[in-house]
Amino acid sequence: MSAARMLINVTHIDDSICGRQGPCLYFWGSKNGLYLTMELYLESLSKDLKSKVPPMILNDVDRNELCCVLINQRWHRATVPELKLNHIEFVEIFCIDNGKTHMVPLNCFRTLDIPGYVAGKIRDCPPLATKFILADVVPSFALETHTRQWSDLAMMLFKNQVENEIWKAIPIGMHGEHQGVRLFDANNKLLASAVIQQGLGVAAQSFQVLTQSNQNQLLSLHNQKCSTTNPTGTFSHVWDMYCSTKVALRFY
Repeated sequence: MSAARMLINVTHIDDSICGRQGPCLYFWGSKNGLYLTMELYLESLSKDLKSKVPPMILNDVDRNELCCVLINQRWHRATVPELKLNHIEFVEIFCIDNGKTHMVPLNCFRTLDIPGYVAGKIRDCPPLATKFILADVVPSFALETHTRQWSDLAMMLFKNQVENEIWKAIPIGMHGEHQGVRLFDANNKLLASAVIQQGLGVAAQSFQVLTQSNQNQLLSLHNQKCSTTNPTGTFSHVWDMYCSTKVALRFY
């Protein structure tokens, strides 16, 4: 049985110090198509949120309660991992719909004790962001540190070309608590192939992408579409297709 395909709106590449430790590329994304809907809900509630009084002291913030936080003139649903102010009296928050972490002042906080249908939808909707691992590719081994860690150039590519884009995704297995996924762009090009071709990563431990049944299905599909005027080209063309997709794909 083939893996279920899905669309993932990649909202955040984890480029934190912790996230860059080791060979895995972690990223956050929304796979249920509700990310834009939630943005519209929050935008429609913007006046109500702005009119509310922010918490005056940190103890007024309930870390177990969902809140809204204003970041770059846009409202986000967020939680507070730890009730602790830094030296400039900012508190760390986690945006549950995109996976990003920010430091914000208390005057950007608002509670969601607002009546109405929209506020209820915002409160009741579960977190939209899920943490994934990119399959198929790992960073090159660094002889000086004896580790595999993504370079700044590689992270720049991921941030500029992967983040805030919608990708076709195929789950290929769990790695700890997180789902490994194979990402394809709108032209069905494997993201890992682009990273490898640019010399920013290497193929992970190889395993055969297509099972025998996948190969047979591909052959059957191509034979149905192939012109009867050139039957001798059928297998050659399908074999080229197979070889082009036989990529190194054990993600860790």
